[in-house]
Amino acid sequence: MPMSRIMTPRKITHKGATITLPLYLDYQASTPLDPAVQRQMAPYLNSQWGNPHSSTHGFGHEARNAIETARRQIAQLLGAEPREILFTSGATEANNLAILGHVRGHSGDRHVISVETEHEAVLAPLKQLHREGVEITLLPVDAKGGLDLDQLKQALRPETVLVSLMMANNETGICPDLDAIGQICREMGVTFHSDAAQGLSTRKLDVGKTAVDLVSLSGHKIYGPMGIGALYQRDGCALTPLVYGGAQEKGLRAGTLPTALCVGLGAACELLADQRDSDAARISDLRQQLISGLKSAHGEAVQVNEDPTGQIPGCLSLRFDGIEAEDLLHAMPDLALATGSACTSLEARPSHVLLAMGQSPIEASATLRLGIGRATTAGDITYVIDQLLAAYSNVSG
Repeated sequence: MPMSRIMTPRKITHKGATITLPLYLDYQASTPLDPAVQRQMAPYLNSQWGNPHSSTHGFGHEARNAIETARRQIAQLLGAEPREILFTSGATEANNLAILGHVRGHSGDRHVISVETEHEAVLAPLKQLHREGVEITLLPVDAKGGLDLDQLKQALRPETVLVSLMMANNETGICPDLDAIGQICREMGVTFHSDAAQGLSTRKLDVGKTAVDLVSLSGHKIYGPMGIGALYQRDGCALTPLVYGGAQEKGLRAGTLPTALCVGLGAACELLADQRDSDAARISDLRQQLISGLKSAHGEAVQVNEDPTGQIPGCLSLRFDGIEAEDLLHAMPDLALATGSACTSLEARPSHVLLAMGQSPIEASATLRLGIGRATTAGDITYVIDQLLAAYSNVSG
């Protein structure tokens, strides 16, 4: 059986800056575990191994108290109450619980609205509901990935039971106006769900101000551990369980909670609340540095998929006209970046997000996704610019 190979980092000096290679630029797929988060998780991996649902000894009490602290930390990030937070294995499970769990609790005619550019973790449950007889409307987006709110209003019906729209697109970083969408849904008495996995690292979401009823989040998108996420469930928003076997999480999500992972998610949320604004400002500057460096060399040959009215700064989706993204990737082995969603990267097909924005399959296949995050430096960006420009020159010949 072949052994897995762990990459060995190496350091170089580039234009006076120390760069660690391979250089990680795939923050939309996963963020590195913050060392401060890892330190808070360590006791629950090494010595505090009690089952949090055991009530007869101190090990169980310690684990349960740690989990409830984490629940409060997550709630504080969202402006919610701790009782409104349900732990899940990640945003995918949270999306499934929100969508399937809410819609299946309704009888009679049921209708759900979403958009064509949603993540597969939303589109796949919607397809399942369609097989169960639920009518699904997927709204189009414009060339910038934006949603026409008038189309949303027109699509709402008396039998509409759910609207699901992501906080930030995982391929382009483009953000819909959640405040306006939430207000439309609230006025019509329709439950509003948002997959916030991509948006929370640099944008604030306060459920006390935004009329959103269900919010999904994931630890490994906000510098926490993989394998843990949460669902915000507004008081009074009914759900039916997907997993049976125990009374954990108000009977909505059976199974022993992983204490260390829950602690990690809570710690990541607390850290995020403290430094998100400074992260966002610095990452925004790095994004502009990268765009300016590429455009100063090749101008109109560089096309950026963005909407300045609503954009997370850490996601940069761009293409060099006439150049296949895969060719560029092969020419830059020291850069870890992507062509689209990590969940579909093994499938040889153009991005459904870019196609929905009106791009041709050729344009979609030319698109790279670069992720900028907490650990990215200005020196890293200078190196990326030089690598991209050199790869473009080599590939374009």
